Amino acid sequence: MSDTSYIPIGPVDVQRINCRLCSRQVCVKVAVILTYSAVLLWRFIRFRFRFLLLCTIYNGLMLYSIHATDCFFREKLASYRCKNFTMFSYANELEISWQMASVINTLLVILVLVKVPGYEGYISVLRRNSKHARFWSLFGQLAVAITYNIIVISTEPLLISRFIEVGFILGEISTTLVVYLWNAVPAPWKRPKVCAEHLLYMLTLLLFILENFYLFILMSTQAAFQVTGINNFRRTPSALQAITIVVNAAEATFYYAMMKFFWNKLFDDRRNLLINDNV
Repeated sequence: MSDTSYIPIGPVDVQRINCRLCSRQVCVKVAVILTYSAVLLWRFIRFRFRFLLLCTIYNGLMLYSIHATDCFFREKLASYRCKNFTMFSYANELEISWQMASVINTLLVILVLVKVPGYEGYISVLRRNSKHARFWSLFGQLAVAITYNIIVISTEPLLISRFIEVGFILGEISTTLVVYLWNAVPAPWKRPKVCAEHLLYMLTLLLFILENFYLFILMSTQAAFQVTGINNFRRTPSALQAITIVVNAAEATFYYAMMKFFWNKLFDDRRNLLINDNV
């Protein structure tokens, strides 16, 4: 038999072991608290960023509405052709900033869908919606709206005017994607604990409604003025004048379709609102 030696542990050694255990527990608790605090901070920053972005877009939409409306009634010109606007400076640059912020917001709205429980994916939603006639009729309206902007770009001598028209094209494409992809998800009414998400959802819906409603009114009025002969909005050759009037009116119907979808989404949380719509 081998001799087994025992090392006695004194009170000092026990105290050291207890201190090490306590230190480890404190480190674990601190790590948990820091992680939780980081998550809360990230959620706060993300919410604050989205909220500030929405406020920026609301402000940009208000400034653009003032600029475009004043040019429309005072000079019978499109906003980027207006030379005597004096209410505020850098109106065209602010218009481009509003467009880019709006596009960024729509992209964030699309990316948020991956966090919706049970969301089937972008490609799957587009493939399923493409089986319905309303999908393709809306796509046709988008194509006509883009055609109108391309006609304007081809006849516009100013570089900043072309940038503005490109911004409208990007906005139309991204908004159409939001309609296609939001059509597959219900509104988050049944999740009462996420008040911040409800607020962002409502602000985003209202923003889409206001943007598309104003653009629908503006495009419709421009088309009416072109038909009646007060057509200083576009200096197009005579061969393109009739085509310009038609596609301008068609672009107005595009913005009306966008506005109607978001308006229905505001009050109805069912899926497939676009497919069941007859406009």
